[in-house]
Amino acid sequence: MTSGGFLALLFLLGCGWLLLATVRAVVRGGLGPADPPASHPRVDPSGFLVSR
Repeated sequence: MTSGGFLALLFLLGCGWLLLATVRAVVRGGLGPADPPASHPRVDPSGFLVSR
């Protein structure tokens, strides 16, 4: 494999990693300092759990 082929392979692997990281962030509800919204239980003001 030539150095150009190796660099192309690294580039494609990087693009694949970026795609997977983006899909993961979208599915989890975004990345940020807090937990994703899906991980928080839903509660009403009186404290009872509610379904979506």
